[in-house]
Amino acid sequence: MKKIFTTLFLLSTIIAYGAEKQMNHNWLFRMANEPTADYSAEKLDCSDWQTVRLPHTPRYEKYYPIEQWQGICWYRHTIEVDKVRGEQWWLNIEGAMNVADVWVNGEHCSHHLGGYLPVAVDLTKHLHKGKNVVAIRLDNNDNPITGPRPIKRLDFFWYGGLYRNVSLIRKGEVAITHPFIDTTPAEGGVFVSYDKVSEKSADVNVAVSVENDGKKAKNIVVVNRLLDGKKVVAESRNEQKLAGKSRTTVKAKIVVKNPRLWSHLSPTLYTLQTAVEVGGKIVDEERRKIGIRSIEIKDNILYVNGKQTFLRGVNRHQCHPYIGYALSDNAQVRDAVRIKEAGFDFVRLSHYPQSTAFLKACDSLGIFVLNCVYGWQYFNKKEPKFREFCYQQTRDMVRRDRNHPSILAWEASLNETKQPADFIAEMSRLVHEEYPA
Repeated sequence: MKKIFTTLFLLSTIIAYGAEKQMNHNWLFRMANEPTADYSAEKLDCSDWQTVRLPHTPRYEKYYPIEQWQGICWYRHTIEVDKVRGEQWWLNIEGAMNVADVWVNGEHCSHHLGGYLPVAVDLTKHLHKGKNVVAIRLDNNDNPITGPRPIKRLDFFWYGGLYRNVSLIRKGEVAITHPFIDTTPAEGGVFVSYDKVSEKSADVNVAVSVENDGKKAKNIVVVNRLLDGKKVVAESRNEQKLAGKSRTTVKAKIVVKNPRLWSHLSPTLYTLQTAVEVGGKIVDEERRKIGIRSIEIKDNILYVNGKQTFLRGVNRHQCHPYIGYALSDNAQVRDAVRIKEAGFDFVRLSHYPQSTAFLKACDSLGIFVLNCVYGWQYFNKKEPKFREFCYQQTRDMVRRDRNHPSILAWEASLNETKQPADFIAEMSRLVHEEYPA
């Protein structure tokens, strides 16, 4: 264990403010002997646990699985941080199937339903300087709240484990917020949208949510730079005073002359650099790839950047033989490349949100995406929490993926499911609330 601690110390101490570092190595794993077994304690004998690397599946399945593994499993990881006071630390779990509970140093700090969207945990109040133990309990048994139908009746595979990346994010007192922690509708983090898009000009709207976790007010400057390669093509600067223990959303409009528009035929990507300055120094910064484009459906005809467009589409499931859902980012990219090479420029994510690595590949290759909320032939009329779960999944899907130029539309409907009219209306309303026109 000493070797593991040393490795993690080197990883954590080089995380700059605003940076996100993957922590996929040196996890400890075991199946639960009994459903009630508790392995959350800070100090625990893990000598008989297996050391694994993420993405991870609890059990290798057969090439054609008939009975997939279901049950409870545990993961543990030790992180070492060099400083805590005046900092914020967030844990970002991209995929944890299906009910996830998270403990830090023996203290329970998160309960999350649903395995296809991230679990974001604010660790700030739970960490101390030095070594800290993260324990995660996962349960992928049939669940009446998350659905869908019992796994034996599904027409697609449904696996378990920490099957996507896990990362640690370090922030200062003044920071860009996390869209799964700051859940203000249509805000949180960085939200990019577009108006008046043409080959002559385009308006890029950037909403940046910033929080001041300190007690004293700070004068902040939010800077957005749009880069084409290394060239800055447009920039905005917005200054304001931010009170202590408060948040705000700074909105800016960047006018881009003669933009290179994104489409399935020409997937041009710009880099948006968003920085927060205090006293002339950058205290937080995020970068993301964006694509300037307009999408309109009129009289049942699709228009991309004002031009009538016909797309050839295909469906995709994220599972693979033997490893289930536990694909590396490279494997996600490979699937996107194969879809494009096969002549498709549109993919429907059946029947759930899929990896951000796959979406980034679609952005760069020019593949439009229909993003789908999780569901299949299942509606629980007796359990009010089922509706709450679906509503939250819809919000989270939009908040996670709203900045990808490849997203053509949101499927906020449970696949092949008879649904009440008021439920459908609310699902649609939530999409528009999180992504206003």
